[in-house]
Amino acid sequence: MLAVVLVVTIVGGSVMYHIASPGVNIEEADALPIKAETLAAAFNQNESTASGSYMNKALAVTGMVEKVGTNQDGFPTVLMSGTDPLSGVFFTLRDKGQTVPQGAIATIKGFCTGKTTDVVLNQCIVVRN
Repeated sequence: MLAVVLVVTIVGGSVMYHIASPGVNIEEADALPIKAETLAAAFNQNESTASGSYMNKALAVTGMVEKVGTNQDGFPTVLMSGTDPLSGVFFTLRDKGQTVPQGAIATIKGFCTGKTTDVVLNQCIVVRN
């Protein structure tokens, strides 16, 4: 019983430390450059392998801006085209004042958090548009 309590305490403390710790600033993160089509195709081909390669990593993704919008919290969102018309790369921009024009070729830097229908990146900044 004591061992269980000890394990739960250690694991819980570790989780809380990581949640409460300040994250890496995206401006300072070394980002892997990749094309939106390449990233989306990697997740479509083998999600497990792509997750191992890109999940929780800073990426600088370049591609054509297919759609811009705003999420429920008022933050700008950007969708870049992939090779499959049903899946691309979806970004949530960190700063409410940032934007990128639809149809532009842009580079957006952010942290990859996996794939839903699209590959998702959060805490993003526009590097070039």
